[in-house]
Amino acid sequence: MHAAAPLSVSVVRSLDQWMQAMSIRAEVYIGEQAYAYGEEFDGVDLAGATHLVACLGPEPVGACRVRWFADFAKLERVSVKRASRSGRVTRALWWATADLAGRKGYKIVLGHIERTLLPFWQRTAGFEARASRPSYVFAGREFVEAVARLPRHPEAISLDSPAENVLASESDLSGAASHLRVAS
Repeated sequence: MHAAAPLSVSVVRSLDQWMQAMSIRAEVYIGEQAYAYGEEFDGVDLAGATHLVACLGPEPVGACRVRWFADFAKLERVSVKRASRSGRVTRALWWATADLAGRKGYKIVLGHIERTLLPFWQRTAGFEARASRPSYVFAGREFVEAVARLPRHPEAISLDSPAENVLASESDLSGAASHLRVAS
């Protein structure tokens, strides 16, 4: 798919979109990076996680998972098909994640980032390694714990938000519709 194709990011809300996200993750982490199946698919995908899928035109090319904790959101499993790795898709997934987390009232996003990718995530999203936390090795790769701080979202949901905002699905929180159009 041509890099100039329209890029959109959606909160996964159908089985078809979920399969798109899982197939991208399997291609990237198991197929390319040789993670074991149990390391990539850890039993958390259907328990408290939100998935996002990025499409160039109609073609799914990227995905990520976000988990929600009391004081922070955790960005995980960011994966982009090899042919679409210019950084554009990853940035779009980040912006959609930050917008969704901000609308939910989160101010911090945690990432466990492969050390070699930390400079990219620092430039892209402002992640900073937590010096107080040691790095660790998982599946033969060194990871660091890093956080990105989010500004207060002007539409953050709170106890005083209108009921229709509190009742809205996560996909409705991502802008006015379930699809986010992302500028190049």
